[in-house]
Amino acid sequence: MSCHVMAEATQLEVDNADLVSALVAVGILVWYVATKSWYANNVLGLCFSVQGVAMINIGSYQIGAILLVCASSSHSSSLCPPSRCV
Repeated sequence: MSCHVMAEATQLEVDNADLVSALVAVGILVWYVATKSWYANNVLGLCFSVQGVAMINIGSYQIGAILLVCASSSHSSSLCPPSRCV
């Protein structure tokens, strides 16, 4: 018994904006790896967050508002630096 799976050929389209974005991303990644800068860490975190939010499909504004309120209330204590939290 043998199973043959034919992979469908896909085309990848890359334009100048994709190349520039990739170069900027690699630059920020190298900056973070080399210096462990918290600025670079925050930039990378922001980029991952934006990508994650872009992938979410929210059905209505009500659900979006509920998620926003829940997320902001559960993470409000982590927004201030530890030395300033009481």
